[in-house]
Amino acid sequence: MERCTTYSNTNIINKHLEEIVKLHFRGFSVKKAIEEIRYTEILKSKLNKLIVKNNFNLLTPEVIRLSQKLDKEVVREQKRKAAL
Repeated sequence: MERCTTYSNTNIINKHLEEIVKLHFRGFSVKKAIEEIRYTEILKSKLNKLIVKNNFNLLTPEVIRLSQKLDKEVVREQKRKAAL
């Protein structure tokens, strides 16, 4: 069981490093690139916690607001990737 977790964590870290390097080559500083990636991860985490807190009710205003904010961030990230 630990082995799978280790591989999953390694894959996540590798994915984040790839994104940081890509952003760095596009002109972002390393610090700014880390902030960009961290912001998206924090939004995902907050959304997951909020959904559980609201008993999986996806129609509460808080969940909808945070989901829309995350959607905007994902669209912005996809536009950056498409520009490459």
